[in-house]
Amino acid sequence: MYSSLKGTMNGGGTTTVRRSFPVAPGETIRKGDVVTVFDDLAYKNAELPLDALPKFSPDVLYLRPDEQSRAVHAIGSDEFIQIASTDHHIRIARLAAGPDGIVEKAGKLLPVFGVEGIDRILFKPLDEGTGLLCYLEHNTVLWRFLAVRWAGGDGLELGGPFVTELSTNGLPEIESAGADSFLMVWHCVLAEPPRMKARLGAIGSDLSVAMPADAYAFEGVPLLSDRFAFAKLGEGRYVVNCFIGDPQPTVATQALFVREGRIELGGRAVWRPPASKNVEMRALALSPDRYILLNKTESRLDIYNVAMLNDVPSMAAPFQVTVSGLFFDAVRLSDRRFAVAYNDRNAGSLTTTMFEASATGNAVLSLFSRGMLGTIRGNANRLRFVSLGESLYVLTFNSEASSYADYTQALLLRMTADMTAFEDVLVKEQLTNVWDRGCEAEYFHFCALGTTGRFIVSGSGRMKLFRCGWTPLRFIDAGVGEFSSETGDYYSSDRLFDVVALSNGYVVLAYRERDTWHGKLSVFEPRPGGYRPIASHTFSYSHVDNLAIVEIAPGKIALQYRQRIKPTYDSGGSEREVKVLVAKVTSEGLTEKATTSFEPEPYKETRLFPLAGDRLLVLGLNHKIDLFARVFRYREAGATPSFEPLGEALRLDYERANFTAARLGPNLFAATSAGSFLVEAREDGTLISSGRLSLETSGSETHGMLDEEDGHVACLLTDSASGAIETVRYAKLGGRLFQAGDAAARKEKLERIVTELRRMRGKTAFVYKARWTKGMTSQPGRPASDLRLALLDAGSAADGAPPKDRFYPFPSSPGTPSVFLPIDDRRAFCAMSDGRNNQIYTIAYLDDAFLAFGRPYVTPSGIAGSDGTEGQSIEVTLRGIAEVPGATLQAGTAYASGRDGRLSVEPGGRTVGVAVSASELLIE
Repeated sequence: MYSSLKGTMNGGGTTTVRRSFPVAPGETIRKGDVVTVFDDLAYKNAELPLDALPKFSPDVLYLRPDEQSRAVHAIGSDEFIQIASTDHHIRIARLAAGPDGIVEKAGKLLPVFGVEGIDRILFKPLDEGTGLLCYLEHNTVLWRFLAVRWAGGDGLELGGPFVTELSTNGLPEIESAGADSFLMVWHCVLAEPPRMKARLGAIGSDLSVAMPADAYAFEGVPLLSDRFAFAKLGEGRYVVNCFIGDPQPTVATQALFVREGRIELGGRAVWRPPASKNVEMRALALSPDRYILLNKTESRLDIYNVAMLNDVPSMAAPFQVTVSGLFFDAVRLSDRRFAVAYNDRNAGSLTTTMFEASATGNAVLSLFSRGMLGTIRGNANRLRFVSLGESLYVLTFNSEASSYADYTQALLLRMTADMTAFEDVLVKEQLTNVWDRGCEAEYFHFCALGTTGRFIVSGSGRMKLFRCGWTPLRFIDAGVGEFSSETGDYYSSDRLFDVVALSNGYVVLAYRERDTWHGKLSVFEPRPGGYRPIASHTFSYSHVDNLAIVEIAPGKIALQYRQRIKPTYDSGGSEREVKVLVAKVTSEGLTEKATTSFEPEPYKETRLFPLAGDRLLVLGLNHKIDLFARVFRYREAGATPSFEPLGEALRLDYERANFTAARLGPNLFAATSAGSFLVEAREDGTLISSGRLSLETSGSETHGMLDEEDGHVACLLTDSASGAIETVRYAKLGGRLFQAGDAAARKEKLERIVTELRRMRGKTAFVYKARWTKGMTSQPGRPASDLRLALLDAGSAADGAPPKDRFYPFPSSPGTPSVFLPIDDRRAFCAMSDGRNNQIYTIAYLDDAFLAFGRPYVTPSGIAGSDGTEGQSIEVTLRGIAEVPGATLQAGTAYASGRDGRLSVEPGGRTVGVAVSASELLIE
């Protein structure tokens, strides 16, 4: 039958239709590929994986699901090693922070076979190309040591494990002991009394780790604290400092030397401070013959200047600081000067003090101090003092997690060894959040990258690159950063981002940066095959929220935002103000930028709607959380725009927690909170409301309305008991709404809507979180089993016909905002998550049957008749007989487009045609 059909067609039955199309940007098409023609460009009809889509911020990288950061260490000016783990594996990654952002260059996965996972883990770089990884699994005393090498090229090598028993309650300390060797010290509790032990190890050419000699034991005394400090002073020169408890508290310092491949015990010094309990010890090397020992007790910080005289340590009475809290850190500035950050109990503030170590004795001189911030708190705080190069230093610390505050901060300082006083601290510029929510101190790691003011922060689930500067503006900046729908700032509003498609084709996304809380804006330029970011602008270095953006003239935006006048933390009482940024959007990004005050009243959460005659409607919640509406007139007076109120504010409802708003006509608007209200805006600025609407939807919850542009309004509801989605259609008449049909229910259930209602393909489009009765739910870092895109056909449902609804999976996850902004009836600008929770942006393509991201993997158009790359023209058979070279088709079998763009018989593909021979396909 098929051979005769083929003959009929070639003999004049149905003509084969072929046309030429240019290949779309980034595409490579081969003869026989399935092709989609979109906007007169040829695309391979293949699925584009989510991880191939562009990231919103190149300076953010997410770990794999369930991974926790364990260590981050710089290995050059642009590269670093990151260690992460789950209960089942350890991942060692070599990464680079370059012009394209954070990129993983190489990685190794180390399986963990114990049932309970990793207990402790340590990574120590030994030289420019080698490091040592050691870890302990839960419920065992067997430590595993592996060598890691990254020298040469872009690779990463991992040696085999060396297993040994270390009976210790803490972590061992490791320092390099020469080429391919190291010295390890630990507190051993294998037998009474506890003691300190030291052991030499070596790394072979095959990256095998060996510890041929037995451990060297010393300081075996009762009540030996497991909190010790180990430091390398110079080649072969080391010191171990420990604390011996009651009845006579003692700080002991023991010199160790590595000579000719063996450990030699040097001199020992002790000091007996007043009765105290040891909390933490740290050693800071200043030179081969001098170091600073910091011993934290319950109420003091004792600072010792320890000198090495003829290889024997010498110490005297310490300099004592009265402190509160457990947290301190120190940084070296020169052979004699160092700075210490701590909580000063007397001053009640986070204080930094510059000290000088006497060059001839053991004295410690306090030169000058500066109270930096109010006292920091937290049971699991981790204070770190790190040099960034160019005389810049950063203090990072966790806030006390509570119901109203959960974040990690960084304070930028400038210090030199010859300075005579600290500069004034400009908190608004120098203090910035670097991690918002969920940054447990155990998994918080901080690492300077090079010497140009950059650092990496790595925490639970992700890592991020920050840049710092001092002149002309002091700043810590996250670059493009991220945006989130969740925050540890209890006092912010829910409107943390907004997006608009402009009439000149550009898309503008304004957002509160996830971690810093700064106000940022990204501009995306249309191009064949999608969009590309062309500009990122920080419009506020304060803490912003209540973002709303609209187009007030062709290619011109008005961006409303609320900001704290003085950025403060742990307080909701700081004063706020509402600002408006006005700017033109062109191929150069933002031009003619101007910022003005909007309204003395700091609105909590509002929407903007442009009106005719340079007027603007503000609709939402004021600072008293009353639902209101007000009209403003936009004027340009030279370079400074202004927004003047017209008439009085119209109060619609009282004490509302949230609301939705929609435009139903040129001057007609709807606001939905506990009830729904219609608002009509007149040319003179007056507002008229018909009062609360009775929508006859007993037992349902209203989520919003959408103008259907045919004289009707679609109202989206859910059944209050089951969560089932419902739509009701209303007719507009004389500024009022009249129900045009009964509520139409769907079997799909909705828990909450996560995007605004939009109009696309004649339907109501939105992303929602499904309410499954059984099955998986999405979690942070695990996108999207229950986030869905809906296109509801309210018109057919109201007429009694089966609604032509469409439902598709939408890849995003909790905390990562979903953006679905229709550009036309076939495309939408999207922001969502890939499989590792990286925030990505792309174009969604839709037709009557399929949804695809990044590439129009929708209904196929035909078969490629020639090869081509970007910009080249290829021939496409749209109808009739198409040749498929190299294929072995089975005549009479229907073929579809597979995920790779080749013909396939797998179920779920996009149907193309029926084979009429081993190498020919009939496209009808």
